[in-house]
Amino acid sequence: MQFAKRADVVFSVGPRIYKHYDGKFRRLKNVVHKQYIPYPDDGFFDLEITPPEPDHPMRILTVGRIDGVAHLKGYDIIAEALSKVCKQYDELGMPLPKWDIRGIPEDKFEESKEFIDKHISSKYLQCIPHPYGTQKQIMEDLKQSHLFIMPSRSEPFGMVGMEAIAAGLPVLVTRHSGLADFIEEHFNIDAERMVVDVGLNDYAREKDVDIWRKRIINALISKNMENNFSKAAEMKEKLQCLCAIPDTHKEFQKMLKGN
Repeated sequence: MQFAKRADVVFSVGPRIYKHYDGKFRRLKNVVHKQYIPYPDDGFFDLEITPPEPDHPMRILTVGRIDGVAHLKGYDIIAEALSKVCKQYDELGMPLPKWDIRGIPEDKFEESKEFIDKHISSKYLQCIPHPYGTQKQIMEDLKQSHLFIMPSRSEPFGMVGMEAIAAGLPVLVTRHSGLADFIEEHFNIDAERMVVDVGLNDYAREKDVDIWRKRIINALISKNMENNFSKAAEMKEKLQCLCAIPDTHKEFQKMLKGN
């Protein structure tokens, strides 16, 4: 707010941050407050992602560091949910899904692994940590994955989730995120399929774990896979054609020029 008072215009990234600050900035009569929606690099739209072959081991991707933000990012909840998913897959004799985490600092590998292991309750869940990656490496991660999850208890926006949508990968995002708000505002018909309604805290922890388990199973189960990937491809096309995003960029450029 201190910096905003000295500004002529303030841009908030995504609808969640915009709504949070709009009332506060409205009281500053000299400040213009606008929303800016980030847009994925064209390279993500150029990716071609296809459904896996039947009985192919599923790969689940999350992106983001663990140390210091593990609870906020929901890594404990998703580790427990994926443990239950793997247990269910083992009981059914199905190929076990694997969990890739991209974005672990090399000097925090042991600390991050220790946190995840503490919340894994299945000997069948294989969690594979990867260091911070370049945009190209994240694109490769997306191409090799079958489901992207953003499990944060709270997330101001969630750009990496937007990139996964642009790639055409099935995506599950927490309701308490700017990306979920964006999806519900512009793609309401798709929100029920993509947005996971869980809590902000541990009040209903077991229920939240089970909600994630059910949503992950539904996203990975063979009979739904082709339809899920087809819907993800449609969502990719809708995102690419959405005018609301470039409109915010034009407004940003206009303000930079002082018009």
